[in-house]
Amino acid sequence: MNPSVAVSHTSRTWRTLALGDTRLWRTLHLDGEIDEGRAEAKALLWAERATTDGPRPSAGAAPVADEPSGVSSLVVTRAQDWSPDEFAYLCDALDLMDLVQLRRARISWHGGGVAADEQRQLQSFLSLIVSSASTLAALTIHTPAHLRILFSLPRLGHTFAHLEDLEIRSCKSSTRSTDVYLVPSFLPRFAGEQDWAPLAHLRRLVVVGPIWRLRFPDGTVVSPVLGWEDVPALEYAHLGATTPPTHWDLLSHASGTLRHLVLENFVSDHRHLDDPDVATVFPRLHTLELVNSGPLATRLLDLAVGQPRSSSAPLAPLDDAAPPLL
Repeated sequence: MNPSVAVSHTSRTWRTLALGDTRLWRTLHLDGEIDEGRAEAKALLWAERATTDGPRPSAGAAPVADEPSGVSSLVVTRAQDWSPDEFAYLCDALDLMDLVQLRRARISWHGGGVAADEQRQLQSFLSLIVSSASTLAALTIHTPAHLRILFSLPRLGHTFAHLEDLEIRSCKSSTRSTDVYLVPSFLPRFAGEQDWAPLAHLRRLVVVGPIWRLRFPDGTVVSPVLGWEDVPALEYAHLGATTPPTHWDLLSHASGTLRHLVLENFVSDHRHLDDPDVATVFPRLHTLELVNSGPLATRLLDLAVGQPRSSSAPLAPLDDAAPPLL
């Protein structure tokens, strides 16, 4: 049971306190299996209880001053249990409810259930959160399909300019699964793909599994490049081998912001690339984790062994897990 609901059913006193504190209702969690037929009604109830001008018992506690009211986080799990049409209707209904401005949004399809058109559902979900583009700080997408993204990451950041935390995970290309294409039709129109503003607020980036491709009118297909200048405030990065090629830039850049780096499924040793500047980067890192990346690990360790010992703080062991930034 949802903790907020459990508290409100404990006793009359606890119910009064729970219904009077909007902070308990700011995260709306919709699950396709649990809430399939009543998701809209649940969302209406949450929106009412999370808003200061909604009905309140006379003895209820007043909301904390200077804190925004309304639903600020939306979590959707087991999206596959809604049909694409049902899910599109739900997203339209949520949009009409005006759930204030979301700061966090998360969607996942894991947990079994019937097969679903993840592509349509994902487009519906992202179209919903575009109305919160000016406030959205965290976006998480977990899909068991092969996700192929047909636009550059800065194109996403152009709309969601205040993103601080972006996590996109999908099925590895070597695993049997369906293909899902994320096309930029949910994004506002923009003339051209040049001179994007950097994702100036992005501190945490997790991209494991998706394949990024740009398709041009003449039929050309290329992989977008993500440079350090696109993510100047990045502190934590967990990147898979299909990420827009930025990992080598991260390993060679002298910026002092990056503290935690996880590289996953880098089975190539990248011998065609120059050695990264580990003497500059390693002393700045707090943790470095290499997952299924033996050749890259060997190369980096060989480079590190050849560097003179520094008085800086030592790098954490390779098997240390970097804590996520909240």
